[in-house]
Amino acid sequence: FWTDTSVAIERVMRLKKTQRINHFVGMLEICRKKALARNLARLTTRLPGTFNFAPQSFVLPEELEAFMDVVKSNKPKTGGKKTQTKTKTKTYILKPDAGCQGKGICLVQTEAQAIAAL
Repeated sequence: FWTDTSVAIERVMRLKKTQRINHFVGMLEICRKKALARNLARLTTRLPGTFNFAPQSFVLPEELEAFMDVVKSNKPKTGGKKTQTKTKTKTYILKPDAGCQGKGICLVQTEAQAIAAL
């Protein structure tokens, strides 16, 4: 059977031999966005060279000030005199913690967009 919540031991004990549960203890620590961001930040601090694959994440509203500082500084930059290349403005993805199927996701590049989305 399918469940999206923690499973009591009593329920596990009633399972038939052919039944399986696809959840495990601590599952919410990796499937909830806020918890995952916090755990990746901890791992990045403890093992910097190993967990550098994830983009910088902010847990809102707790880290709102730090997030807004980064968004405020998000401006296109031009290269040196020789290259004259422009780097693109970064896009930030705001996702609700318990959302699914793309509901509630916003893309922002400016402080005004971030304020409107929050």
